[in-house]
Amino acid sequence: MRYLLILFFLALNFISLAQSKWEKAYDENDLLIHTRTTSDDLFEFKASTVYNHSVKKILAAIRDYESYPKWNYKTKEFRIIERLNEDEHYSYSIVDFPFPMKDRDVVMFSSTSYPSDNSILIKMRTEPSKMKKTDYVRMSKIRGFWKLIPLSTNKTKVVYQIASETNGMPYWLIEMFALEAPKGNLRGLKKIVEEKEG
Repeated sequence: MRYLLILFFLALNFISLAQSKWEKAYDENDLLIHTRTTSDDLFEFKASTVYNHSVKKILAAIRDYESYPKWNYKTKEFRIIERLNEDEHYSYSIVDFPFPMKDRDVVMFSSTSYPSDNSILIKMRTEPSKMKKTDYVRMSKIRGFWKLIPLSTNKTKVVYQIASETNGMPYWLIEMFALEAPKGNLRGLKKIVEEKEG
């Protein structure tokens, strides 16, 4: 009987650690978004689309940090607080939240790598202790990446994936961010690339 109880609790523990499967949340205008809950209870989205632009031009737009408040969803302020080299830096941003919720801020570490398949991978993770707390609500657990996958000389698949703590947010707001953030960011980034070409 004791062993059956042990197996039962091990099974419960395994179930609680299992992450949910990806579910399609949006599929329109060449933009596909899936969502799920991760094993550590973060809400995660994965969005992908194709740009008729080269990997190099898209990377240049992502590295135009001054333009972030123009296209990064709900971003009121963005700045680099420490640059380690061309491919690694720490950033600080303030995110606009609807009333009556307080705005959030987040400190992120970003690193760019160049896999052998000629893609570009920009990983991001929160580093909340890198900067003193402010009057904003500090978001402490976010991770994700941009992946730029060349399909041809001037065609690139762009994948944008983020897992974030819900931090007491109501479910309607979580769902809104899970759809509107990737839609806004992928469309906004495309516009910045096109402006740079023009």
